[in-house]
Amino acid sequence: MFRYTGPSVVAPTRSAIPWLGPFQAFRGLLWAGLALLVIHMMRGRWWEKGLATGLLFAVLMNAQLLLPNLHMPASVRMVHLVETASSNFILGWWLAWLFRALSRAEPVH
Repeated sequence: MFRYTGPSVVAPTRSAIPWLGPFQAFRGLLWAGLALLVIHMMRGRWWEKGLATGLLFAVLMNAQLLLPNLHMPASVRMVHLVETASSNFILGWWLAWLFRALSRAEPVH
């Protein structure tokens, strides 16, 4: 069984794939941009925008886990779906809360 033992596991990956960190930062900016787009296009309160952004993130980032694959048994895949969909929903909700000041429909006082 593989166990995470700290930075000694991460360091070889970082040296073997040096572009991975910048790539992940770029992906984060893309998701934040998508959240801003959704928030600015919607009318309503920040929590409604958060609900929409959270559901969008949960579906878009996890839809592939609904399909069978050779690398993950069905039971593991479904548990991973619940785990990642809930965390991505929270990420979308949090981004809507964070960006609520930029929303034209509901200014923060």
